[in-house]
Amino acid sequence: MNRLYIVCLVLFAMMAGCSKDKPAENRELVQVSLTPRQKSLVLANNAFGFDMFRTINKSEDRNKNVFISPLS
Repeated sequence: MNRLYIVCLVLFAMMAGCSKDKPAENRELVQVSLTPRQKSLVLANNAFGFDMFRTINKSEDRNKNVFISPLS
């Protein structure tokens, strides 16, 4: 009986997470202006991420998938 409650709770949580947003093609894009310092930070952050991925990818077996968690 407890399993049934857990299954129902999980299904409810999954359905509650769904929303009926506008399709991507109907959304209006917002242009954001960045300061030179913000642009520099974005470029440095992107460079760091790609460098880290390249380093991890070199050390791993090429036939395996690589997963990097942004939270760890």
